[in-house]
Amino acid sequence: MSWFGLGNRHGRQKRQGHCRRFLKGTGTLAEMNIGQKARVVRIGGSGQIRHRLIDLGFRTGETVEMIRTAPLRDPIEIAINGGRISIRRSEAALVNVELIPAYK
Repeated sequence: MSWFGLGNRHGRQKRQGHCRRFLKGTGTLAEMNIGQKARVVRIGGSGQIRHRLIDLGFRTGETVEMIRTAPLRDPIEIAINGGRISIRRSEAALVNVELIPAYK
């Protein structure tokens, strides 16, 4: 433990899993868990990044699904418009989404 009783012996916090905070409601594409589906609400950013995301198929109302992440969590693979693309987590953070509830 660190001197202040937080984190491990190196002073870093341990991760409790990947992106566990985005379980319902709205958030960004980067916060989604594997297997979750969401609807694009807004595309942030400006300039070339914004145009690149729109060209890849990110439009308001489109449905996206998080397929998988790379071993170091970047890039992420997303299914959109019947295809799969990989984008950086920093680019995915610019896309605001609304989670589609999974019915069982």
